[in-house]
Amino acid sequence: MRISAVLSLVIAGLLTSCADRVEVYYSSNLNGNLLGCDCRGYPEAGLDKRAWYLDQNPLPEDALLLDAGNILETGRDPVLTGYILKTYEELGYQAVAVGTNELADSPGALMKRVKDGSFISHNIVSESEGTPLTAMPLILETKTGVNVAVISLADLDWFNPWLARFSGALSIIDPAAVLE
Repeated sequence: MRISAVLSLVIAGLLTSCADRVEVYYSSNLNGNLLGCDCRGYPEAGLDKRAWYLDQNPLPEDALLLDAGNILETGRDPVLTGYILKTYEELGYQAVAVGTNELADSPGALMKRVKDGSFISHNIVSESEGTPLTAMPLILETKTGVNVAVISLADLDWFNPWLARFSGALSIIDPAAVLE
């Protein structure tokens, strides 16, 4: 299975005496699925199971909660999208990468969600602004004060066909060029 988005982490600040580690918890591919699917050969947990798990297993204070993308369904359902985004916020997700499912809506809707802080991408570019959707790097802080730089890079070959329908609005640059 090909990963459509990658979240990379770099320690951005010095570890303080009260924090000598960072734990990263991540998920991906919710696919707009609230209740999960016991589909044969491709079972998925839904948003309800993620919420239950996080309720039963509180994250340590030195943790980051991230998602590698594809949290939305591929159709346009503004009510479902709003519910998922609100729930992710309530669960404490600190960064969600843009996956191909997030491209199912219009470029304007995606760019608004990025500006609202719902999604990040460092190599999907707004053609009108000539810049990546998210400025480099995104610095997150754990509850214990450790700063962590988070970088979201979409796979060039995987995203190009999806972005072709947004020609003139969005494009993608090589992840290696972003890291130079």
